Amino acid sequence: MRVRASSLNYRDLMVLKGGGRGPTKIGVIPLSDGAGEVAGIGDGVTRVKVGDRIAGSFHPRWFGGPIKPDYPTDRLGANLDGMLAATSPTHSLRPPQTRAGA
Repeated sequence: MRVRASSLNYRDLMVLKGGGRGPTKIGVIPLSDGAGEVAGIGDGVTRVKVGDRIAGSFHPRWFGGPIKPDYPTDRLGANLDGMLAATSPTHSLRPPQTRAGA
């Protein structure tokens, strides 16, 4: 994902101060919230194509329903490099088509 916009949330401040739930990696690139476009895809990817607008998901393994204990082990901006990076190899979501692009 080529990051085009990012924002600072209270959660990001908690992580930087050593708080929050789950593991935190020293030296990780911060910020959990961002949007951009698909810069490249891997073999077998069919849901998105290069150039699609997408938004990051700070719990990339949680797709809905009750959160399971192992979902928060991967967290953008905590133990995975976050949206302050120029590019982010992350699971993502398509924003609604009625929203303005990032």
